[in-house]
Amino acid sequence: MRRRGSGGGGGITWKARTGTDSPVDTEQLLADLTPDIVGKVRAREAIHMAGQLVRRMREKAGLSQGALAEATNTAQSAISDIERGVGSQGPTVAVLNKIALACGEVLVLGCQSDFKTRRTAEQRVQTLEAD
Repeated sequence: MRRRGSGGGGGITWKARTGTDSPVDTEQLLADLTPDIVGKVRAREAIHMAGQLVRRMREKAGLSQGALAEATNTAQSAISDIERGVGSQGPTVAVLNKIALACGEVLVLGCQSDFKTRRTAEQRVQTLEAD
């Protein structure tokens, strides 16, 4: 199986070899994995979420990737990689802060002890973005 994209209901949709899409219960999937693998999955998800945040900020500011790259003294390809979640480490806090400032935003960091509360955290971010 390979990841195809987001499915409805907040789950992940996987493209099976049969050619059909089926929703996967991500919480059950994580429960069935070893702690080491779960940590890697969560790290990838964090990188992907950072990319989504960068794209939302950039689009809200009405900037192209090139304009944002120029404003942050970064390559356009680096902005593209961040938005697509490419790379094993993801953007640093310093890079995210520089991007936020270029988009007229303020980067706010928080801590989340329970992975299951992620939606609540995402809702808080959306509320902050709406203000």
